[in-house]
Amino acid sequence: MVPYYGEALVLYSAFVLQLVAISSEGWICGRIYSNCFLNEPHPFTSITLALLVIATIFTLIAAILQTICIVKHTERYLLYSKISTFCAAIFGVAGIFYYFDLFFKQYWSQHIAGFVAGITTGLSAYQMTNVFQEVFENCRLRKG
Repeated sequence: MVPYYGEALVLYSAFVLQLVAISSEGWICGRIYSNCFLNEPHPFTSITLALLVIATIFTLIAAILQTICIVKHTERYLLYSKISTFCAAIFGVAGIFYYFDLFFKQYWSQHIAGFVAGITTGLSAYQMTNVFQEVFENCRLRKG
């Protein structure tokens, strides 16, 4: 079994969890896209929402690219999927850190979004380690 089969399932799970985190009422003002949040004089809520939505989109793109690789039995899009996963991790972690920097009260949605950011960060680190391992093995095989 190819190792990226499981990565697609993890990415789809992270995508669904991210949608739950964004749409639930566990944020400080209820929903993150409510009028209470979006009509604030400070732009932190719209920035947090934008970062989380961008992370969600990158997660979906990575999952779709992984699925294409599985269905077509090719590794053509794996690098793009790994880059997309890395971008999702960056935006997810940035959104959560930005939010926690401004609020000290913790609610469940932030925990879910933080969990998803951790999942994508861990998966991104795993994928990048695999890329470096393949590069080093290919270099060793060429020399030997």
